Amino acid sequence: PYLTRARWLARMAPDEALADVAAALELEPTAEDAYLLRGKCHEKLGDADRALANYHRHLAANPRDPDALKVVADALVSRGEAGEAIALYRRAIARAPDRADLHRARARAHASAGDAQRAFDDASRAIEIQPDDACSHTSRAIYRSNLDHDEALVTADFDRAVELAPGNLFTRFHRAEWRQAGEDYAGAVGDFDRAIAASPRFGKLYVDRAWARAQKDISVATDDERRADLTANVEDLRRAVELGVVSGDVYFLLSSCHRDLGDHAKAVAALDRGLEVAPDDQRLVGLRESAPQRLAPSL
Repeated sequence: PYLTRARWLARMAPDEALADVAAALELEPTAEDAYLLRGKCHEKLGDADRALANYHRHLAANPRDPDALKVVADALVSRGEAGEAIALYRRAIARAPDRADLHRARARAHASAGDAQRAFDDASRAIEIQPDDACSHTSRAIYRSNLDHDEALVTADFDRAVELAPGNLFTRFHRAEWRQAGEDYAGAVGDFDRAIAASPRFGKLYVDRAWARAQKDISVATDDERRADLTANVEDLRRAVELGVVSGDVYFLLSSCHRDLGDHAKAVAALDRGLEVAPDDQRLVGLRESAPQRLAPSL
């Protein structure tokens, strides 16, 4: 009964679940999955060392179980120990060669170790096994881009991922970054729109969307369109700050937007706040040293 309740509590109250796991282990020191559950609770509480120790205990009791191997390997990747993780994934895949999730996980480990080719190979194998998995297509697109594959192939993988999971945050975010790198700023803004709809409290998305708008070619925009973009950027950047994203990058763009909207006072206020947050940010320092000339509106 203790483990049953602990499993229920683990998602919402991992600290309370730990007490139930301890009680279960007192009654039965070899209780099935108790160490796995305790590891997951410690991981949710941010204690990576205790989580990994419990995962190892679980693996010791289940040395041939691909899931037990994977959970330890996943934890090692999170700690930056990709080499040891890859060895464990290899053992897991040897026992379950047709599991796409194991190939996806090993691909991430290879990428973490800087081996984009092996990461690409594992992602491709995952797609062979599970062709309709959006995350595998997204990951392969990223690995392709790192290998300087044909841009059309990268785009095709991203587009397939979006087709399979149009509301997936991971997929939308990475395609937006790819589009932004290719100077398709309008397309990037559209993907950031969908990513924000999927995760409206992820503050970085608002900053990234604002930068994508800011990079659009203003020579083909009317004054009204330019003003609408600037106003939307101010709203996005304020929302990002509300969500805890506070950086020189945010305040530099915010000051620039206020400047271009002709609001000198707000431009200076954003600049001053940025220098409080990031006093060594050379863009902000340069803007302050050249004020008020650099704060003259561009519209």
